[in-house]
Amino acid sequence: MNPKKLYKVVLTAIFAGYLWLGYLIISDQTGQPGKESKLNTCVFSNLTGLPCPSCGMSRSVISIIQARLADALWWNPLGFIMAAAMAVFPVWVLTDLFTNKQTFYLFYLKTEQVFKNKKISALAIALMLALWVWNIIKFS
Repeated sequence: MNPKKLYKVVLTAIFAGYLWLGYLIISDQTGQPGKESKLNTCVFSNLTGLPCPSCGMSRSVISIIQARLADALWWNPLGFIMAAAMAVFPVWVLTDLFTNKQTFYLFYLKTEQVFKNKKISALAIALMLALWVWNIIKFS
């Protein structure tokens, strides 16, 4: 993927994420731990009846925004990574675009290389599977 395409994808995804979080906050669909959201947009969950590894991520990010860190951890620990990415990536990408640099693109390429390492990929897959099992137990 070339830098311009990557930057467009990242900014579009984060903008859509901001809109989604805003909608959930305004419509008060954030929920509390142990309670299901009124709105289930997870395609995987709707098709299988099982939560996916990222189920609870939006509620986790909202909990972080509301300074309910324990709730955020309960909903989905990956919410902390997502919240950090949603805060840092747009600033980073826009800075690159305005300064005509490619530091975010280089970060992307290096990250891609890290995950080509079979041990790191296996660890990441194992952690995602563990999170998925935890979500299945937690949401069942």
